Amino acid sequence: MLVARATEGTRTGSRKVIARPIVLWAALNLLNLLDAALTTSALSSGLAYEANPLVTEMGITMKVVLVAVAGMGVAVLRPRALLIPIVVLALVVSYTAAGLLLAS
Repeated sequence: MLVARATEGTRTGSRKVIARPIVLWAALNLLNLLDAALTTSALSSGLAYEANPLVTEMGITMKVVLVAVAGMGVAVLRPRALLIPIVVLALVVSYTAAGLLLAS
């Protein structure tokens, strides 16, 4: 269930709560929206070019929608797996924000 807690078993049999899947999904989408906004800003100012062929072909809006839909599927099936794209997007957002700050 999407609102149930994701847990991780340990060798002793106790369970540790990771996070609610909906929280992980929301974090993923918040970072994705922030990435889209920063990327749009960098593109419009001429400081960057779009290297993602998916975004080049379909647009940034479609990327946001695809990440949201795929993220929901992962949140339902394997919520802990969302930690990987969350960390990656956090690094991408940090990199893009730093580039924009250094260029201004």
